[in-house]
Amino acid sequence: MNSSQIHPVTDSVETPNEALQTTDDRSTIDYSTNQRSRGYIRNFLKKFKLFCQELVSSGSWFDKFILVSIISNSVVIAFTNYDYVDDNYEIVEEGSIRNTIVAKSEIIFSIIFIFECFFKIVAQGFVLKRESYLRDNWNKFDFLIVTGSVLGSVGLDNFSVLRTVRVLRPLRSLSRFPGLRRIIRAVISVSGDLANVLVLLFFVLSCFAIIGLTYWKGLFHFRCRLTPYPIRMPTDCRYTHDSCWEVFLNNVYKNPDAFKCLDVSNDNDSWKSSFSPWYINGPQDCFWPIDNLDKRVCSVGNAGYFCPASQNEDGNIVNRTCGSNYDRFGNPRFVDSLEPFGFPRMKSGTFVEELNWGFLNYDTYVNALISTFIAITMEGWSGLMYQTIDSWSSISISIFIVLVMFGGHVVLNLVLAVISGSLDFDQEDADGIIELQENDKEISLKNLSSVTSKRQEKGSKGIVLKKMQNIVSSAYFEYFIL
Repeated sequence: MNSSQIHPVTDSVETPNEALQTTDDRSTIDYSTNQRSRGYIRNFLKKFKLFCQELVSSGSWFDKFILVSIISNSVVIAFTNYDYVDDNYEIVEEGSIRNTIVAKSEIIFSIIFIFECFFKIVAQGFVLKRESYLRDNWNKFDFLIVTGSVLGSVGLDNFSVLRTVRVLRPLRSLSRFPGLRRIIRAVISVSGDLANVLVLLFFVLSCFAIIGLTYWKGLFHFRCRLTPYPIRMPTDCRYTHDSCWEVFLNNVYKNPDAFKCLDVSNDNDSWKSSFSPWYINGPQDCFWPIDNLDKRVCSVGNAGYFCPASQNEDGNIVNRTCGSNYDRFGNPRFVDSLEPFGFPRMKSGTFVEELNWGFLNYDTYVNALISTFIAITMEGWSGLMYQTIDSWSSISISIFIVLVMFGGHVVLNLVLAVISGSLDFDQEDADGIIELQENDKEISLKNLSSVTSKRQEKGSKGIVLKKMQNIVSSAYFEYFIL
């Protein structure tokens, strides 16, 4: 069987050419089948892309569903109970139903946002095309949050950055509202102008902070004291809540000289910073009893609030003294121990609500900047002014009036003016674009009407010419001419 082959079923003879043709037919069938399969896949992907484009389009039901999911996720995050934390201050589910609900819902919301990201990438492309997903800054923000959620779900949730990213989810709602996006875009566009305003604001703050450092440094620590000088702490009674404390204070009030901390005067104008006894001897285990019924700061100068004599519970007249836990050079008089008040002893003169717990003062440049900034926000500025009046002079009223008028009403409003101007400019641009579009539309309509009229004119001329040709070519016209 050199020239032919016997078919195993039909026992017929099959030539080599026929066998080669059968193989080619099978290859053609396989190729056409593969082409048909690839065509099905391309059609499916094309339809799926069109489906995704329609799904993620603005105003679709899916877009509204995502907005509702973002708001719901924000509400759920707000229900977190921070009373249940571990040693690392991480939220735990055990013992808290609210934390359990937050943790379980986190999985659901993560899946929703992952699908949203997937549909948008399919509909718009990932990054290569001009209008692809990652070419939009808001989509970059969304992708960052989704990526953080995915990394957290695979066991990398121990990174605090990932937890912070998930907390930013409520900010995703900003991209859903055109008005909010326009405001943020306006703020970003005027960042250069805002930087100039902030430089001016910093200059104003620095000027008034330096004024405060010059005249009010250390003055907010002066309070009305119940003894003429600091008192040495007892060895057997260390806290104010001890039963022996009142007995000790009564003995001090009767004979303060027996409990005097240092055998020197409180302050002396002839001292220099390095020659002060409080600097040479260092902080002492002493304290200076304060009249807690009087919350005002006092003055050791020629103006301000002076500590008048008061009457104690026994009816005796007590001559009070205006003093500070620091000497006139800022050297601390006492060791900074929690005894006897339960908080640092050096803060005992200012650690009250009426004096802002001692956080607002003009002792350092940083504290002066913070205090001045609080004043120009017009939140609690009157309390600061009253402290300067009591501790220094009523001249500070004019300083604070200038500060509030210029800093609070002018400089801070410049920030609003810059942002408002950017919003107006953005609105003018939008109105200009709409006007241009309307003008283009009117021009297009005019052009269309002119073209139509020309066509109609040409059409009417063509009909007249055709009728004239029919008339002159007719036999009746020839007979009439003859």
